Amino acid sequence: MRALVPMFQDLDNFSPERYVFDESEWKTFTKRRKDRLKAKADQANRIQNSIDDPDWKPAAEFARTTAEVWKVLTKDRETYPGLLFSAMPEKVKKYLDVAKNLHTDRANGNVLPLNYYTGGQQFKSTHLVGQAWVQERKMLDQVRARFETQLGTLTALHTMMDMGLKTIKPDRVMTYLFSQLGWLQTLPSSWSKKEVVARYMHKDVIREMTIRADVFAASLDRAGLSNAHRRLDIWFVKFGQEPENDYGITVNLQDKPPGIRGLLERVLKTSQRQNWWITDEQEASKNWPAGEFIELVKRSVKAEGISTSDITSSNPERVQRRTRSVRCMSRDQAEKIFVHQWKAGLVNDPTIYPSRETNISNDNKERILRKIERCEDPHESFVNVLKKQ
Repeated sequence: MRALVPMFQDLDNFSPERYVFDESEWKTFTKRRKDRLKAKADQANRIQNSIDDPDWKPAAEFARTTAEVWKVLTKDRETYPGLLFSAMPEKVKKYLDVAKNLHTDRANGNVLPLNYYTGGQQFKSTHLVGQAWVQERKMLDQVRARFETQLGTLTALHTMMDMGLKTIKPDRVMTYLFSQLGWLQTLPSSWSKKEVVARYMHKDVIREMTIRADVFAASLDRAGLSNAHRRLDIWFVKFGQEPENDYGITVNLQDKPPGIRGLLERVLKTSQRQNWWITDEQEASKNWPAGEFIELVKRSVKAEGISTSDITSSNPERVQRRTRSVRCMSRDQAEKIFVHQWKAGLVNDPTIYPSRETNISNDNKERILRKIERCEDPHESFVNVLKKQ
């Protein structure tokens, strides 16, 4: 990209008037060309076929979109031979938005564009725990928020990971595999891939994914592996990624026996437990106090009277409503989760959680415990009850 497209070489080469993209104009062009080309094969290559057409007249097609942009969108072979990066219009729009922002920032005297996104904050490669980790997450959330306004949620996290910051990009592949391993409270392992994909962008899922990835990455770091978050991301994505022969990915390992759960079982059976493995929920709760490391409840579908059709439903809300109508854990378990969630919530959200457990009335405590017994989200159980006081 840097070698072929001046916009990516240096901000000195960027000028807003030369890089103009009118999305509605592009959509009109692609629709007209698609309608004109009837054969499916031709439709799949309609952009290149348009350029090869004897009637190709870009000046007539693009009145507002400049040549610097439409040549990228059409992957013009003369100007950009061998251009492989994505030229989808929504991504090109993001490229231009970021370039404009950085150009303006630099014109205002900020020599290092990265300072805008990091707020001048310094991040250590050390994998932190306790309150130091909580503070670092808050700082990283601020960085993510700045990137997110221009790149979107997952691309912001992907960019941060590529920069070497301690996070992952929890895409649908990685989220599904975490779910299958039983590591997520937000997405039970009983859910299908379709159900997981329907909800993987939910903020609570992304939060839990990034927190649990921090613990896993800390284990890799203890084992002496550098860039632990990046390694973790690459391995999981490649394990479950759809085949793509052009880039050397020829099989989806999750679709082949034994799958991710079977693989983990084999590893646990054949290897000795190392002192760098962080598998204990109490250790995780102590080092990463975020309220995410509650004991995962393993409930029997038949015992709870939940039909197989409900569990395999493509509607996650339906499954959630059905499971909430039954008691899926003991009062003993619920009380442990209650105490755990109250302590974690007091650290992360003191405006909702009282400073002393005794400040929660017995009636409210009972309401919260009943919700937790039905496997409702512990944090939501507290919030729903305490906000009504």
